Amino acid sequence: MVSSLCVKLLSLVPLAEVSGPEADQGELLRYLGEIIWFPTAWLSDAIAWQAIDAQSVKVTICQPSITVSAVLHVNEQGQMTHLTAERFLAEGKSFRLERWSAQCQEYHEVSGMLIPTRVEVTWNLASGDFSYFRGEITEIEYNQSGRVIVL
Repeated sequence: MVSSLCVKLLSLVPLAEVSGPEADQGELLRYLGEIIWFPTAWLSDAIAWQAIDAQSVKVTICQPSITVSAVLHVNEQGQMTHLTAERFLAEGKSFRLERWSAQCQEYHEVSGMLIPTRVEVTWNLASGDFSYFRGEITEIEYNQSGRVIVL
């Protein structure tokens, strides 16, 4: 797996571009975080589950050249409240492992599945938390092929 990540402001101004095994690790963790909107993807044979306690489980996803893990934290209703992992943070041309999390709120039923409609993604740094994404799903539709379309 070789991926690259290009971040642009307003799709015009390049802010960052990274590639390599650290970018691969980050993109696979991001995929785990985004499964919340397509819950049946958790059933993949590529994902292994390991119970930690009554409110958390470790998930590990294996791809040909990379394996990553994250911890899913759930409430009493079995809804994911947040996901935590150690993810590579780009710092100039180097990387360092940092705690990364995604918080999920406001579950709504869509096509018979409960999904969170509000998400915040945060780097949990020693210097303090840095939330770099806050989003709200206002409409979502699943098509016949099983793909998710976020509107």
